Order: sequence, then C-alpha cells, then structure tokens
Amino acid sequence: MLRKAIRKVSDKQKIRNKQWAEVKRKRIEYLTEKYGFTICEWSGESGYLDDYESLNFLDAHHIDNNRRNNTPENCYIVKRKYHTLFKGNHTQVKQEDFQGRIR
Repeated sequence: MLRKAIRKVSDKQKIRNKQWAEVKRKRIEYLTEKYGFTICEWSGESGYLDDYESLNFLDAHHIDNNRRNNTPENCYIVKRKYHTLFKGNHTQVKQEDFQGRIR
C-alpha cells in the first residue's frame, strides 16, 4: 500500500491558522449573541451549535479569498456545503452578499 506524503505545516501557517480560528470563534459568538442562535450567513439557515443535524459543519469563509487576511471584516460563517461551493466554483462573493439573508 502506498502512503501519501504528509505535508508539514510551517510555523507561520500554524500562527495564521490559530488567528483564523480565533476570528471564527468570535464571529460565531457574535451571531449567537445577536440572534440567540447561530446562523449560516449565506443561506440564513439557523440552528444551535450542539445540534449536529441543523447546521452540519460551520466554516469561516475568507470573503476576499486571501487566506492571509485573517480580519473579522473578512470573515463570514457559512455551512460547509456552501463554503465548498464557493471554493470549488471560484465564486466571488462580496460583503453585501451576506447582508439581509437572516430568516
């Protein structure tokens, strides 16, 4: 059986990943405080984080597709299926696309 090579994560990338995780956590907290539950900011679908079926997996999306831009203004919380759609189709989204979708 062939093994795939495991790519090591650089120290710089580890720091960026940690920063992005913190931005994501703060955004989820903000949404929970504002609405009383967590939402997918793209679709407006709502649910609770402990309800696996209602939100599946939540991802933080870099709006400008720049993985080095780990600022709160560049972060929106979306269900993984939409995040995959954005990345897979190279969909360009703008901050305005995420406004007003709350149901």
